[in-house]
Amino acid sequence: MKPSLIKLTIVLIIAAVFIGLVPTVLAQGSFGLEAVDSTGLGTVDIKEFIVRAVQALLGFLGIVMVAFMLFGGYVYLTAGGDPDKILKAKTILIRAILGLIIILTSFATVTYVINKSNQAMLNISGSPTACTDACLTSGVSECSGTQAYQTCGNYDEDDCLEWGEAIACTEGFECISNECQPAVLGRSCPFFAMSLNIPYLQGLSGEGPVIEQLYKEALVDLFTWSMPAGTAKWPFIHPEQDVYNPLGVQFVLDWLNNNGMSYNIFHNVVVPKIPEIPEWYWNLPTQSDRLLALEDHVQTVMAFFGDQIPIYNVINHIYNNNFKNTPDNYLLTGQDRLTVATNILTWAREANPNVELIVNEGGDIDVAGVIIYEENRLNYIQFLTDLINNGAPLDGIGLMGHFGRDVGQGASKLPADILRVALDDYSELGLPIYN
Repeated sequence: MKPSLIKLTIVLIIAAVFIGLVPTVLAQGSFGLEAVDSTGLGTVDIKEFIVRAVQALLGFLGIVMVAFMLFGGYVYLTAGGDPDKILKAKTILIRAILGLIIILTSFATVTYVINKSNQAMLNISGSPTACTDACLTSGVSECSGTQAYQTCGNYDEDDCLEWGEAIACTEGFECISNECQPAVLGRSCPFFAMSLNIPYLQGLSGEGPVIEQLYKEALVDLFTWSMPAGTAKWPFIHPEQDVYNPLGVQFVLDWLNNNGMSYNIFHNVVVPKIPEIPEWYWNLPTQSDRLLALEDHVQTVMAFFGDQIPIYNVINHIYNNNFKNTPDNYLLTGQDRLTVATNILTWAREANPNVELIVNEGGDIDVAGVIIYEENRLNYIQFLTDLINNGAPLDGIGLMGHFGRDVGQGASKLPADILRVALDDYSELGLPIYN
């Protein structure tokens, strides 16, 4: 075979390859249109028109270059040994091949540039990574354990909020109410402050003397929850038969919540003593009237605050008292103590089923009589047993120890062995014990 024929065959094979390659490559080339579509820009006609126009132009030029290669081959075959025609054919073929290489290079370059441009668009305005906020408000902190806190913010590449790394409180501080504060002995324990009296309420509201402000600061620093005395008592919350006034309790409840504390025990719904029940109750004409008034008082008071207060001392001094009470005429209702106490607890449960109900007792001889004296203690335990067996909804036992208070025999220095025996006795009832 002549060298010239071999060269021509090679050229034709190359042309055939390009004829098959160019339309396939150019037809399949998307020029990054899928990426453009994912940004929402693919719906813009001008951008799609430009991309499609470039694609069509490069495809057309590629076909033209292939046609020139075929034409050059034809000129070469029909040259008949004429040197001028052979040179012309070679020139056509070389230029066609170079043109095709330039077109394919241009295709690759344009595709690369468009894809890179679309990638930049996605980084700037593309759809964000799906995520969920782990916290609600940027800049808000919360305690992480007792010795550290963490702050809400956006700390990664997505658009969602998450908690930052825990930051330890400095030595001598602990995390209280979502911030590092000076550590106070017993602060993290469930101690409570009981004496929220009327002068102190004036201090809280800014109406009292400056000394009450110091009282407020000490309360917040030293305690985590409170069992306020006074504001919840019958004479304050229900002073007249048809008049209820829960504003004092609500004020204390809101104040405690706003200062990082909680109102844990409502103290108390009923205290069967003359000074603890308004005169209007004792002056009602009949026993039935007093029983109806008692039911109305219990259910109304229990419904005021819902489960904002988790524990209610429903009857305080339930057993050891002689204040116009006899076991057969409790609270001058004509009914015995067990029946009236069961009814009071039942009314309380009906009005507020989502809280714990307890009763409380101290003693008639000593403020801690039901702890110190065995006979008194066993009588109280027997009454509680009878109360439970009678179907009363009782969730816990209150023991009025007044520990640390120098009133009454043994009240401030209760021997540990006596306390241990007493708690063992009361634990037999299977109920939580509150002091």
